[in-house]
Amino acid sequence: MNRAVRTAFPDRVTSVTSIVPRALPTSTRLPARVASISKRSTPAPTSTRTSTRSPFTTPRVATKRVADLLAMSQYRAVTAEAWAWPQNDEGLVELQGQLAAAAASVAVTRPWLPVAARPLLGGCFVAYRRGGTGPGKRGDQAWAAAVVWRVDADRGSRRTDHHLRGAATPGRPRRADDMVAQSLVAECVPFPYVPGLLARREGPILAAALAALDPRPELLLVNATGLDHPRGAGLAVHLGAVVDLPTVGVTRRPLIAAGTEPELRRGAMAPLLVDDRCVAFWVCTRTGARPLVAHAGWRTRPETAAQIVLVSSTPAARTPVPLQEARRVAHEARALVEADRNSDVPRRRHRSRVS
Repeated sequence: MNRAVRTAFPDRVTSVTSIVPRALPTSTRLPARVASISKRSTPAPTSTRTSTRSPFTTPRVATKRVADLLAMSQYRAVTAEAWAWPQNDEGLVELQGQLAAAAASVAVTRPWLPVAARPLLGGCFVAYRRGGTGPGKRGDQAWAAAVVWRVDADRGSRRTDHHLRGAATPGRPRRADDMVAQSLVAECVPFPYVPGLLARREGPILAAALAALDPRPELLLVNATGLDHPRGAGLAVHLGAVVDLPTVGVTRRPLIAAGTEPELRRGAMAPLLVDDRCVAFWVCTRTGARPLVAHAGWRTRPETAAQIVLVSSTPAARTPVPLQEARRVAHEARALVEADRNSDVPRRRHRSRVS
């Protein structure tokens, strides 16, 4: 197992593989659901023939780059439509079965591989208004934050307070100076919390926060399960399929998988199984602290997920840096709104007494 983990995340990459398909042979590169929608939404190609080449013609390299960007844009639109958030529980249950099969396929045909020794990793997190009762109701106020962070060779000495010095912006959450990008979306969630159907509640607001990131991360860490799910497709899988990003889920405990926890030593790992199939790993990210669960998500395998969680964490903190920062941004945004709301109450009462 250790050997597999080491080879899943090489220190050096000798070749760069683009995630843009050279062509879109849907039978091999796209899941069946995506392929069927792609056929419906892809316009028929048109051909033009010219006898001479104008001196003002766009160079071939630039033309191919534009074509690749258009192909990727179209591909993302197709995948977003294919895996769009259902409007009822029954639709999501059915879709999760299809997602599980698609996730197993793309993990083999399009597995995520780092294109640099220090990849760009994203993290996203949702915070809710405090004071509510129950597991979560429709219309709850939520703040979704997303960040992009480049893996730092010196992350072992990282301290959040050090990176936030002088970074305060009035009325907005602070941004750490080692974050490449940061975004925030505040909305009321459209659905209540239902176990196993978290995607309906948090998927749309997280996708909106991720759409505002520039640049996009190479891989996304999600505060949710992946293959460790009653139907094999937790929010980490579903979100990755919609936004077309490889994902890794990170949670404090498994959902349905079982496995013995490793020793409390940073780097220690132990597999988590569902029906004798490894779907996640216990990963101890900080010596003496309880391990986290690294879930295989969209286009990732359990071994890759475990290595990513370890690489993106520091010996000083249990939570991986991208998730740690996304959580802080969401909590700060909530605190700012609550502080403004609380500061308005006394003034309104004072005015009413004067009048």
